[in-house]
Amino acid sequence: MKTSSAFISIRFCLSFVLSWLALLWGRPIHAQCSSIPVSLQQRVENASHIVLGKLSAQHCYDDADGNIYTLNIMDVKAYLKNNAGQKQVAIITLGGVLGDKAQITYPYLHIAPENEYILFLEGENFDLDDKTFRADQPDIIQSLPYAEAQGALTGQFGLYHDLHAKPAKTEAATFAGIEAWTHEPVQTPEGDVFQPRTYINSQPEFFPITSFMPNPTNGGTIDTDDFLNISGSAFGAAAGTVFYTNADDGGATLVASGVASDNVSWSATNIKNKVPLNAGTGPINVNGTNPSGSNLIVNYGHLYVASDFSGWGAITRQRYYLVNRNGAGGYTFLYNTTSGFSTNTAAKASFGRALNTWRCATFINWDVGGTTASGAANDNLCVATFDNSLPEGTLARATSRFQGNTIGGCTLANTVWYLKEVDMEFDTDPLAPGFNWEYGPAAPSFTEYDFESVALHELGHGHGLSHRIAAGGAMHFEISNGSSIRSPSGNEVVGGQAKMAYSTSTLCFNPSGVSGPMIALDAGNCVLPIELLSFDARLRGKVVDLSWVTHSETNNDFFSIERSADGLRFESIGQEKGAGTSREARQYGFTDAQPMSGINYYRLKQTDFDGQYTYSHVLSIQLKADDLHIDILQNPVQGNTLQLVFEGHKPDIAALEIYNAAGQKAGEEMLEISSGKSFPVIDIAHFTAGVYFAKISCGGKTVVIKFIK
Repeated sequence: MKTSSAFISIRFCLSFVLSWLALLWGRPIHAQCSSIPVSLQQRVENASHIVLGKLSAQHCYDDADGNIYTLNIMDVKAYLKNNAGQKQVAIITLGGVLGDKAQITYPYLHIAPENEYILFLEGENFDLDDKTFRADQPDIIQSLPYAEAQGALTGQFGLYHDLHAKPAKTEAATFAGIEAWTHEPVQTPEGDVFQPRTYINSQPEFFPITSFMPNPTNGGTIDTDDFLNISGSAFGAAAGTVFYTNADDGGATLVASGVASDNVSWSATNIKNKVPLNAGTGPINVNGTNPSGSNLIVNYGHLYVASDFSGWGAITRQRYYLVNRNGAGGYTFLYNTTSGFSTNTAAKASFGRALNTWRCATFINWDVGGTTASGAANDNLCVATFDNSLPEGTLARATSRFQGNTIGGCTLANTVWYLKEVDMEFDTDPLAPGFNWEYGPAAPSFTEYDFESVALHELGHGHGLSHRIAAGGAMHFEISNGSSIRSPSGNEVVGGQAKMAYSTSTLCFNPSGVSGPMIALDAGNCVLPIELLSFDARLRGKVVDLSWVTHSETNNDFFSIERSADGLRFESIGQEKGAGTSREARQYGFTDAQPMSGINYYRLKQTDFDGQYTYSHVLSIQLKADDLHIDILQNPVQGNTLQLVFEGHKPDIAALEIYNAAGQKAGEEMLEISSGKSFPVIDIAHFTAGVYFAKISCGGKTVVIKFIK
């Protein structure tokens, strides 16, 4: 059974009644994992069905846009609302691992096989459903959970835990609370009355764990020094389950990794176990027996992909790398134009401050570029956007997409996983009566939630960090209205630096679309020198007009306008003086009077007074090769020969250079061109399959043509 990995965010505790009472009493309302509490009444009234069930199977699938979902098949024990008579239902959750691709989205509903759940179902979903499964099992309901991570009450040891409500309740009390709104009896799928059960603790009254080390440790890593060694007795000869305090709900429940290979070794007296990413500081136990007498301290957690791609004999924890995706050493965030984010000056400034905080704390190579109409989508773009269509109660959400690669000659079972993109979605406001965002830099009032703190937390997940239980920390599972946490703690910085340590090391190989490992920033260039609102290129006749707008500038000396024929090797074609330090919007422009035939790639290089520099995102403009009349006969190329077509030329000599997608020269040749039409043929039998660029220079003109073998 394959399980999905997970990203994590902040959830903000707030219900209508509690908000009103808090305003009267002046008490903070805690917020957790980027969601605001949705009352039990609201969940009951809006659920199409409410079921009590246990996980039977899971599998992942994707939609036409490349988004990955997990389908959780649940065996139904009882219906608490709208008895459909079905013995199974299927819950759609966000994220998962599918072959060489993975998606991690938070908040999400994590469904584990060891628990029972009371689930609030939205009803049949024909848009996001698994079409193959529906064709095979048309009678089984496929539904999203209503209110996302709040769409289930988790049953452990006879008690049901609600994410935002304390304390946990017995099955009888839980049934009674739901029946007060449904006015329906709890029934089996067959229609019989389902009586609440009484939990009987059958575990032995002793503490089998005598010691564990190291303490403190770190979760989610593949570092052997972080693996937990547990000593004791009566663990059993066969591998069982190590349970940890759940960092995603502050320790209300227990959590296990769900990956069998995380049990490195197991005997009746000693266990070596990989600590899961969502383990928090607190007691542990083995096989559900009595908890350890002392707390395991978890300093930080790393996110990972659990997969058997490629070369692994079983599903195995695999770390992923932050890489150079933008050609400038890392990743560039773009501000969405259609949601209002790109024009919300306060939100952008708040997001930029949070970004700068991580840049200067761990030297992660993040940048802010221009704008995009794209939202949170599988499009190889990192986007910050507002989204008022997030699930009920969801305040913010982070989604990361990963790619696995192999060439058969690397360590780590021949696999390199890397982060392709990460998107940040924020609701337009905190969805509670009288409560709003505080964008800063002023401190939030009692009736406000701090946007910068939320952005810092979400960016922490984009950095590769999971939740922890440490009040006052940026990655702590909760924050309250009226408070702000705008800097990571020491342990969180160490966790981010550990992620950077292996992400900046040389990769076994550079996958397609990756220029190499991430290039770390330093203390001299960690602060974003400019905030770029837009960067555009337009074709006007036979010239290209470039324009860009900055929202703010810090120590900005000048802009270099750079051009490339292949998107990899750039050269400067001009400069524009910067404004130094400015807090006003400024417009700039430059005209490329002699663009190349074919595709022209453009980017801005911004240089500080001290010589430090950063790059913008890359734009492209296509010019027709009217003067050269050169084309490729077949593209993609069939066979092992590349055949060019020259038309209407005088006799001449053309210089041909071919580059691969990594910018490495794959071949060069001088071609004789006759008058009229010419069809020179180039042998490319030794080229591997992939994307290439043919650069052809003739008669003082240059054309670059992209082709695929």
